Amino acid sequence: MKSISLNLAAIFSLCLFASSAGATVITFDGQAAPGLYTYFTSYTESGYTLTGTYNDVLISGDGTLGIVGDSTGAVAFNNFPGLTLAGSGPFDLDTIDVGGWTQAPGGDITITGNIDGGGTDSVTYTGLTTAVTETLNWTNLDSVQFSTSSYAGFDNVVIDASSASSPEPGTLVLLGAGVGGLALARRRQNA
Repeated sequence: MKSISLNLAAIFSLCLFASSAGATVITFDGQAAPGLYTYFTSYTESGYTLTGTYNDVLISGDGTLGIVGDSTGAVAFNNFPGLTLAGSGPFDLDTIDVGGWTQAPGGDITITGNIDGGGTDSVTYTGLTTAVTETLNWTNLDSVQFSTSSYAGFDNVVIDASSASSPEPGTLVLLGAGVGGLALARRRQNA
């Protein structure tokens, strides 16, 4: 009976661990007062760092100086090669809001994901006016670069720890069920 209780506790722990995986949303909120903006060379939120060269990271306090259609803090920039986002290990880029800057709508932005081990994913948005949410679903990235030839911005960057570095929750549940089945079979064999 004691071994069954331990096995059930192990399975429960695996399920609990599996359900704790979740997305990180980088919002840039609260960095500047509404109607104002703040410049950064480097900005860190939730373990991810956005860097530029010379005060390139302009974080607005609200939609009046951010990206069109976004009423919260956002990043706007006009710089090539631009900004780089990186974490402490590989990550997945799920979605991102992109848009033209309120002071000069109609900008463009190129987003390039550098894949861990080599290769890239890239997309360019042109003629940006109102902010839109774009689904990228890029996996196993070392970093992401943002570049533009005119003012553009982004917000609400949704990132997950890379699926390449951690098993899916379903895999952990199956593993736990297998271990529990083996324990039950051994118990029947000993009886």
